[in-house]
Amino acid sequence: MSGASTANRILRNNVWNNRDEGIHVGAGADDNLIKKNTVTRNKHENIYVLDADGTRIIGNRVTTNDSAAIFIKHGNESFVARNKVQYGAIYVRGAASGNVLDNNALRGNGYYFQAYLDATKGWTFPHDNSVTGGQVENTKTCLRFEGAYDNTVEGLMLDDECQITMVPMGGQAASGNMVNTLPLP
Repeated sequence: MSGASTANRILRNNVWNNRDEGIHVGAGADDNLIKKNTVTRNKHENIYVLDADGTRIIGNRVTTNDSAAIFIKHGNESFVARNKVQYGAIYVRGAASGNVLDNNALRGNGYYFQAYLDATKGWTFPHDNSVTGGQVENTKTCLRFEGAYDNTVEGLMLDDECQITMVPMGGQAASGNMVNTLPLP
């Protein structure tokens, strides 16, 4: 979806084995719903939101790919909730802000908040996003903040081997990120 294609619903589909993205929500395609799909084994991103706002990604099963399970780049005010994600990270990159990641279950990878050098905008940084509840297990890096600032993680359950990293990128410190996690039972 792109070109200001708005208010669409992608419901209860199987999307697999594409050579690039499984589901692509492009520039200006705002306020779309992606719900109860199975998205697996797509080459790069299983679900890719690029410069689109208000996307709702709810209750999907997203598994196995080479890059990101769910990727939000320069997208704002998206709601990503109750997804089961296996062996792919959830990325929030570039000028992404106001996104809510709620009660997702990740296995084999974590959440990455990452600065991005855009050809026209220069360095852009994810900020003011939140992760609430859910869990991350069976991976070493559960949370990674690279030049991301003022993001919040509250009540996310992590297993024993999980690490949280915060590093500068693009001249921006990973600062102001508030992280309050719980041990995975």
